[in-house]
Amino acid sequence: MIDEAAWDTLGEELAAFDKTREEVIKTSRDVQKLSKQAIFSLHRNDIERAEKQLEEAITIARSLIPLTVERPQLRNGSLSNSLEEWAEGVIFLAFLKGTRIISSSMLSRFQITTTTNNSNNNNNFVSVFWGGGSCRPQTRGA
Repeated sequence: MIDEAAWDTLGEELAAFDKTREEVIKTSRDVQKLSKQAIFSLHRNDIERAEKQLEEAITIARSLIPLTVERPQLRNGSLSNSLEEWAEGVIFLAFLKGTRIISSSMLSRFQITTTTNNSNNNNNFVSVFWGGGSCRPQTRGA
């Protein structure tokens, strides 16, 4: 015999997960699209527009982090793919602005890290930042 209350609870949990998953997928697409558009802007040497597109993309990506706190498995797939596209844009921007190729340590200023407010649980807060909130790399000698 099936416990109907447990069955209903399971259905509600799956529906909530699916709703969150769909939001992450759809919003990640916006991040990826903006990042691609930034790369296209860079191909046209429209640096200012590319910087704005990359800033907007990372702002949108940051909005997804709270959704992945409870469901870390949603960080993989669409979200990580969109962040990869964003990183490509930032690296290309840095290259065009005369910065040497960005090292992984420089790029790691953008982090998705788990921190904690207590020592018992290391998964209760995720912070995302890009040193100072800007995607604008410094040019050589600056």
